Amino acid sequence: MLLNKISTHPILSKHIVSHCEENQIQVEVDKNFPRDKYLILKVDSYYNSLHLALTPPSPDCLYIIYCEKGNYFSLYCYELKNIKDKQYLKIENIYGKFKTLIDDFLKTAFSSIFLDKNEDIRISTIAFVSDPYELAKMGVNNTTLTNTHTKGTLIETLLLKKPLNFRGTYISLEYKLPDPVISPC
Repeated sequence: MLLNKISTHPILSKHIVSHCEENQIQVEVDKNFPRDKYLILKVDSYYNSLHLALTPPSPDCLYIIYCEKGNYFSLYCYELKNIKDKQYLKIENIYGKFKTLIDDFLKTAFSSIFLDKNEDIRISTIAFVSDPYELAKMGVNNTTLTNTHTKGTLIETLLLKKPLNFRGTYISLEYKLPDPVISPC
């Protein structure tokens, strides 16, 4: 099983965390979902541990969730930024983080795990979590967030970037306001 492969892997096991929080923003899994059915990897921790001269941009967290109904694994990836000023919103860097996740982390460095043909692995979400336009102060939340809130902003520019491909499926970037809750499967 994929979760066991990751938890016993000599490198990946060092980057398993109990929760995903960065810059005072967090992502949680629905509290009713069994804790033994998912793992959280700190992808940026892995890249920082390599001590490269030029560390590639990488997202904060990757959730690997086992969906019993359907017998597959669902991946949820998040980049968390507590940005108070939109001038610090670096679109190419954020997009590059997700490209690193797909093209290097999943398809190259750990391809024997994430491209294993015996495992049904799907990406459900690749999301940037932030609120540089202070939408939450205007009463907007992840349920009420629509394209009209991001139209003409740098967030829209990010969302219009080329979808990323993993295992033959293209996935577009999403935007979430801080502290989203994953309702898996």
